Amino acid sequence: MTKPTEGALSAKDGTSSERVQTDAESADSEALSSSKAVSQSDHEDAWSDFWAGARSTLPIMIGILPLGFILGTQGAQHGLSAIGMAIMCAFNFAGGSEFAAVALWSSAPSFIVIVCATWLINCRHIVLGAALTPFMQSAKVSTPRSLLAFFVMCDETWALSMQEVHRRRKAGRPAAELFSFSYHMGVGVTLWTSWFMVAAIGAAVGGSLGDLTRWGFLMAFPATFIGLVAAMRPALSKSGPMAASALVAAGSSLFVLVLRRHPVSPRMQRILDAAPCCVMISIAAPAFMTTNIVTLVTLAATVVVALKTNLAITIVFAVAFNALLQTFF
Repeated sequence: MTKPTEGALSAKDGTSSERVQTDAESADSEALSSSKAVSQSDHEDAWSDFWAGARSTLPIMIGILPLGFILGTQGAQHGLSAIGMAIMCAFNFAGGSEFAAVALWSSAPSFIVIVCATWLINCRHIVLGAALTPFMQSAKVSTPRSLLAFFVMCDETWALSMQEVHRRRKAGRPAAELFSFSYHMGVGVTLWTSWFMVAAIGAAVGGSLGDLTRWGFLMAFPATFIGLVAAMRPALSKSGPMAASALVAAGSSLFVLVLRRHPVSPRMQRILDAAPCCVMISIAAPAFMTTNIVTLVTLAATVVVALKTNLAITIVFAVAFNALLQTFF
């Protein structure tokens, strides 16, 4: 038997080496393709969540757009230009404090009075942020993204994000997937751009359309939170913590701030889980503090409708019913 020549052995080794190199290159290529596929899938999921968040604002737009327009017309009546109104609404995305600032603008108080009044009204955002932060931490949202999320967070943005967290929790999602940054931004960016743009349009038009509040649009704000509370309410046997927390909203908010980083008992966890509904109740509650019978009847009817229907129907009903009552009474 003849032995293989040195050249043949060399050629065989070279072929084996080339085969190993080819296999390695093939494995690297497959890994790269798999990584690109995962990245593309994550990108598509992010956009899907973003548009889902944007679509979820449609019922709220029934109230947001008229309120923004009313704010703009009031600003024009007090001497604010369309550009000035757009800048104010873009940098201070909180409708309640903006209405207060416009009202104070006409009485010419000192600048520090306007700043302090605005800050006091916006203090509730500390509570909203404290309630949302644990879910953002579980989702490992980076600091820059967290700051961006808080910038576009108004009452409605927070409420819809918490409703999405509630929905995902009921669906059995893990803690790391309860908060969706993309969904939150879809809600926030849509409401933010719509708000300052429609306020600027209202300021440009001025008061030529008369008093728009007679059409019942101011009812859209409390109706939004009544509808959200009704959708997220726990069973009657578990609603005690929600009712109790609503009566002591400020104290419970501080309690959440201090204890949210510490393990709690199951009973205490139920109280903390009720916090989102408690905060929404505290936001809507001032609307009930009135002697106007039309407003009280509208709000009472809105609560009943919210318990039986969805958010969109609740807001439309509140606006239309209030406008109808104001027409006849």
